Amino acid sequence: MHRFLIWYCILSPIVFALVIAVLGFITPGYDPVYRTISELVLGRYGWIQQANFIQFTICLIVLSHTFPKYLMHEQTRKVWTNVFRFCALMLAVVTLFPTPPLESLRAPISSVSPEGIAHWFALAVFFVASPVGIWLMSHSIATEPQFRHLARITSLCGYTCCILTALWLILFYGRFEFSYFGLLQKVDGVVCVCCFESFTLSVFRAHNMNKIVS
Repeated sequence: MHRFLIWYCILSPIVFALVIAVLGFITPGYDPVYRTISELVLGRYGWIQQANFIQFTICLIVLSHTFPKYLMHEQTRKVWTNVFRFCALMLAVVTLFPTPPLESLRAPISSVSPEGIAHWFALAVFFVASPVGIWLMSHSIATEPQFRHLARITSLCGYTCCILTALWLILFYGRFEFSYFGLLQKVDGVVCVCCFESFTLSVFRAHNMNKIVS
């Protein structure tokens, strides 16, 4: 069962990215270069993207239980468990409360639906908390001999995502002549997927090494 859960976590981010790519091209009226990932929920195949969000949320929950088991230090286990749970919670909120269309986000907040406010509030909380979470993750994992390599990966991918998100916000709310908001967000998403893949593959390697030792 444990091996199955590890394989689920390996495949989940890949499936997440592939579903977004496919839906981006087959959803009528959806421009994958301009529209955000969350806006896929508003289209004809929105239920598929909802399910996609849910399966990735489950992946984060599973990681919060499986990954820390291979860590030596209690403090590192607490940090990584809580970060995975926090990410799962934020993604669950984003899934539960769909986004409004991109254009409405520049309107006064009083005209945005409560669901839309909840959706973007969760994203805002995640963005503000991310630098602290990345710092805690990278510094704590650096003390783990088997996972020390993840410190640099976590910092590089994590802070790259923060910079790309900040750039997105500046371009959007600064009302710059820019038509690639969806593409920029998806590049950000690819970096996140690569980061999670490095986590899950490291767990897979640790699991196999423990089997050999035992």
